Amino acid sequence: MGKSIVDDSSISLDSLSCALQDYIKQGQALIILDGLDEIPVSYQRSKIINLVENFVDSYIQTPMGTSAFDDRYLSRLFDNPSKSGGNQLIVTSRIVGYHVAPLAGQFAHYTIRPMNMEHMKDFVDYWFFRVHQCILDTLDLSLINQGEIHDEALKKELEKNRTYRTS
Repeated sequence: MGKSIVDDSSISLDSLSCALQDYIKQGQALIILDGLDEIPVSYQRSKIINLVENFVDSYIQTPMGTSAFDDRYLSRLFDNPSKSGGNQLIVTSRIVGYHVAPLAGQFAHYTIRPMNMEHMKDFVDYWFFRVHQCILDTLDLSLINQGEIHDEALKKELEKNRTYRTS
């Protein structure tokens, strides 16, 4: 999915990579790792989990400098991402695949109830609307909703991946 959006862009992959690195260094990135359970080989999944945990320990911290691997009490004091700011990370996995090799550390875990296609489309609409609105508010711009392009692409991708939705 991410690659198809990049392919439609006039921005080079190197430029996107540099921009992402800058946002991460400045603590302004939202990183989404979707489908941790879809890594079929155990040692590869362990390697990815290790990379994610190292990334979190280095780049995802509260303004007070605590990470998910610090003292449990301290990390919970600043556990509200909307208030703590900084880089944010979302890792998705189906429940059955996640418990085989979970992330270590004090991560917040959430279970999303099953959704039908209409609910998924509503979720995508709302997600892109809110993300786009936050960007516009942050930049103090009033532009036409560019998120609609990505909104439709994600809905098409959801239609293609119906088999993963039911597992």
